[in-house]
Amino acid sequence: MIMTTAAMIVATIGVFMVVTKGNVGRLFAGNQVLFATVLILLGALCWVIYTTGGADFADWSILRYSTLTTIYGVGSVIVILAIATSLGYLSVPSWSQISGVSGALGYMITLAGVVAVFAWNLGNRLVTPTNGILFMNLVPITSFVITILGGYHVSWFEISGCVLTIVALVGNNVANRRVAKALSVDD
Repeated sequence: MIMTTAAMIVATIGVFMVVTKGNVGRLFAGNQVLFATVLILLGALCWVIYTTGGADFADWSILRYSTLTTIYGVGSVIVILAIATSLGYLSVPSWSQISGVSGALGYMITLAGVVAVFAWNLGNRLVTPTNGILFMNLVPITSFVITILGGYHVSWFEISGCVLTIVALVGNNVANRRVAKALSVDD
């Protein structure tokens, strides 16, 4: 637990270094970088909780876990959207707006929302949540590499933050494996 907490702190510092590019003022710029960054971090935290939570329901089928968590997730989204709309933060889209993105909605609902989550749960059942979380952290690293390949000039500060995050994630994964192995030997 101490190693995991330390790794989370180090990884967060690394992410902070990448997001700010060495300029803390970026977080408070007028383009809502701080809000977007907080939402991204909360989303990642939710995925970690969701992924590790699957291990608590190992006796459930993948279909059952996926279905029940989706029902609760959709219910939560409906409540949040209703509150945000009633407070005036969101407006109800018109039918023309919805039909304009119907292909994207179809993709997000069927492939990203159903097939991908089901496959994610199946994959975590096969490789364990510890490895699933490590794999999940490759997503922002991959995005970072693609951005660089697209011509973005990365600073040493950003590279240092990326390396710091990777070291924290891999170190935590290795430490968790050692603890799990020691516990299995004791049993």
